[in-house]
Amino acid sequence: MIDFTKELGSEELEIKTSPIEIYQELDRQGTAGDLRDAQVAVLTEWYDHHIDDKDVIVKMHTGEGKTLVGLLMLQSRLNMEKGASLYVAPNIQLAEQVAEDAEKFGIKYVFLGSDEDIPLDFVEGRFILITYVQKVFNGKTKFGLDNRGVKVGTFVLDDSHACIDAIRGSYTIKVFRDTPTYVQLLRLFHQELKNQGEGRFYRIVNNLGSDNPMLIPYWGWVEKSSEVLQILMEGENDYNIKFALPLLMNDLKSCSAYVTCGGIEIVPDFSLIQRFTSFYNAGQRIMMSATTQDDSFFIKGLGLNKEAIEYPLTNTVSNWSGEKMILFPSYLSETLTSLQIRNMGAQLSKHYNTASLVPSYSCADYNYKDLGYITVTRNNISEVLVRLKSKMDKSAVIFANRYDGINLDGNMCHLLIIDGLPISNNLCDRYEESCREDSDIIKVKIAQKVEQGLGRSVRSQKDYSVILVIGADVANFMNCSRYQKYFSDQTKNQIAIANKVSKLCKNEIADGANPVRSLIELIQQCLNRDNGWKAFYEKMMNQMTVHTLTHPYLDTFILENEAEVALFNNNYALACQKYTELRNRATSDSERGWYLQRLAKCTFMTDKVAAMKIQDSAFSHNHYLLMTDRMGYTKIKLKDDHRIKNVKAYLSQFLSYSDLKSEVDKQLSCLVQGVDSAKFENAIYVVGKLLGFGSQRPDLEFKKGPDNLWAIGSNDYIAIECKNQVEESRTEIIKTEIGQMSNHKGWFEENYPGANCIYMFAHLTNQVAGNANPTFPIKVLTYQVLDTFKDRILSFVRSFSFYTIDSITEETINAELVANKLMPKDIIKMALDAKK
Repeated sequence: MIDFTKELGSEELEIKTSPIEIYQELDRQGTAGDLRDAQVAVLTEWYDHHIDDKDVIVKMHTGEGKTLVGLLMLQSRLNMEKGASLYVAPNIQLAEQVAEDAEKFGIKYVFLGSDEDIPLDFVEGRFILITYVQKVFNGKTKFGLDNRGVKVGTFVLDDSHACIDAIRGSYTIKVFRDTPTYVQLLRLFHQELKNQGEGRFYRIVNNLGSDNPMLIPYWGWVEKSSEVLQILMEGENDYNIKFALPLLMNDLKSCSAYVTCGGIEIVPDFSLIQRFTSFYNAGQRIMMSATTQDDSFFIKGLGLNKEAIEYPLTNTVSNWSGEKMILFPSYLSETLTSLQIRNMGAQLSKHYNTASLVPSYSCADYNYKDLGYITVTRNNISEVLVRLKSKMDKSAVIFANRYDGINLDGNMCHLLIIDGLPISNNLCDRYEESCREDSDIIKVKIAQKVEQGLGRSVRSQKDYSVILVIGADVANFMNCSRYQKYFSDQTKNQIAIANKVSKLCKNEIADGANPVRSLIELIQQCLNRDNGWKAFYEKMMNQMTVHTLTHPYLDTFILENEAEVALFNNNYALACQKYTELRNRATSDSERGWYLQRLAKCTFMTDKVAAMKIQDSAFSHNHYLLMTDRMGYTKIKLKDDHRIKNVKAYLSQFLSYSDLKSEVDKQLSCLVQGVDSAKFENAIYVVGKLLGFGSQRPDLEFKKGPDNLWAIGSNDYIAIECKNQVEESRTEIIKTEIGQMSNHKGWFEENYPGANCIYMFAHLTNQVAGNANPTFPIKVLTYQVLDTFKDRILSFVRSFSFYTIDSITEETINAELVANKLMPKDIIKMALDAKK
């Protein structure tokens, strides 16, 4: 072999370290052009001013080439001999795309797949290693834990917000219902769970389909942690246990366990990111982040420093990227139902690949049955993605709770349906959301999920897509003035464009145009590349006001992280101090209660008596939290002359009729068969408030009693038991359900002696099984009756459309309640009698 370097004489072969110079010398494929202005700007800033920073965040618009920027940063530091360079993607499909990009740009790399060993070329700093998050973050990782971790000089984490969930999943034990481990754990904590809600525990035991998690009380969990460890070790061969158990087995007391009828999740009360030393101790950690995301979440999830979050590397060249025609069909016409839009998506998929994002597989099964969509699963995802890339056949596909980590660029998807508000992937977050529903932090998380979903089908500057938003919950969240502050400037502007387009289309429909035809024509203006639409969109986006990035919740995240780090180090006194600070900073009772519960658990480790007192205080602030056996029930009452005042008070919380209508639409959309029971029960609760009744959820708030209780008069009540998740094939109210209602009757008579109560089911049927013998009258809100009830409520709310909220008088409210047959006697009369 000829050594050409000798021919250079005294000249040395220079190794470039500037990422821009490196790119110029790469043996790129013909399709790889010059670096874009945005890439040059970010790479120059990094190389000149941040080359040795511990933490760097790169924020660029979708499609502006973040992957190449990350690869060039790795190659630059590799050439500087800063140590091994590692590129980690959120999943194997995206890791393979990164490898394809590296191939295209001529960057030398090695790939770590499913069962391979870590390549020597990576360890010795010769080539970049490309892999995916599950390979690096798990209890048996080949990269090692603690002081055995592989040393990494530069670590790039792509789509970092998506990776946070995956990393937490690596130290979460998941126990599914069809395993002996689930049965044993449920039996072990039978009494503790029952004491936290008989009705919810009944659903779990009988597998009635609730996704709303119950938290095993920490006082029982800590005391029985040795038994838990023994049960888990017996089931260690389970794939979902064995990779996480090594991380948790010595810290089970500092874990929390969440239970649903589908499974149990066990997760530590703190991040274990410090144990993954290949990441935590890397010379430089580079986080790739979308411009729509709030990077404050990196404080807790990834252990990043405050300075990196406050001063990210951003693209200052352009303010937006890609073309999104967002449409809210129900805002065009109330006749455009969600079912029509799902059908429309199936029909249009003959010409354009169509994808629907739904919150869960149960939503996919229930709402898309027999419509011809392909539900994407772990088993068929590679096949589906290949099919979407094909230029031959077009498809309609469903992704269940996959709002990130899936790129449907170009012709893979030009029509996207956002069908319902996202729910969290893990039970820990779902529990937190149920306890902190009004928290700004929870709202930010939801907004970011929505924005991640909106970005699935637009992956480059020239990419385009129509996005149909259906489901009153997500449409309300995106349009309600109270929630606008949680979205990025780009998304807020795209929503404003959507509303402007809606008004134009609505005018056409008002003039006699067919709503379905008008919507299809509007969709085709984008998909068939109408020049007028393109120019209109560009003009509107260029007028967008861009605000300086702020991080209003950063100090809260820092305090939470300091508390969790103290817990990680078993410093309970310091953790208590930090949670006390957070409690003092809280601005609402529910938030104060949340941090008091955290404080109580820390205190329990050293002083059990004091902990129970703090827990009682937490519950008194927030009845959705854990309740000790020392707390009692709080009655609800309604004075006869207060009902109208209550309605007016409820209406006054909204800034406009539009906000009111959106909220009511959201709640009524949950009063259907098959929706999650927690949403159904909450909708009944809100409807009670809207109608001016005293409204309560005893089983959730006080752990005993019916799902819902309305005070409809000074001594009159309606108790409602919700059975919205029974199988559609059911034709009878069964014996156990009648027995449950009998128990609730006993509970009511004990707590409200001498009061009158109507006992109601929300159920598929009013027929009682032959072996069930109710000894008292029972009413039933069947779904046909509920539809009538919802129509009356909608008519009542629409009567306020010509008013400003503050101008609605009590006289008007009373008149409309009467006119729309929403007086207590009307509601009771409307319900059917249960009969055999």
